[in-house]
Amino acid sequence: MIKFSIFFVVILVIYTYNSIYSLAKEESVKKSKRFTRKTANDLKTQKPKELKINYDILPTFEDIIEELGFSKYINQFYKIGVYETRLLLKLKKMDLHLMSIEWEGFTSDDGDRLKNKIDTLIALGEIKIENIVDPNLIERNKMKFGSFVIQDSSRAFDVNNNFNKS
Repeated sequence: MIKFSIFFVVILVIYTYNSIYSLAKEESVKKSKRFTRKTANDLKTQKPKELKINYDILPTFEDIIEELGFSKYINQFYKIGVYETRLLLKLKKMDLHLMSIEWEGFTSDDGDRLKNKIDTLIALGEIKIENIVDPNLIERNKMKFGSFVIQDSSRAFDVNNNFNKS
């Protein structure tokens, strides 16, 4: 009888320990954001908006380099693959930081000047896209039947409502 009671006490202690441990674990999991289920919206990353730039109105690559006084670095620009204005405007802050580390004599102040020039050129050459509202589409969109228009398509498709007609 004593062996049974000792066995019963040991089982009871183990059971209470496991139940307390599991409750504590559940609480820590509830508090932790690491174990929360992510939805599809959480996983989507927003891409930066692509800019449409008119490169024809911008100065040439060589003119920009001359204006900033970076003609001594022109060979370095060619080595990293920047040889026209379009490619110069694609340089990011990290590229400029690496230039200041790797290129001899190119300081972070020079990188800031170049970044400011790039930002002004992007603002100068950016094409503003305005949504043009067609007055016919306003009336047509109010209807629940009729033509189906796909914007910028070569054809407007007609939708027929002959579902229950014989």
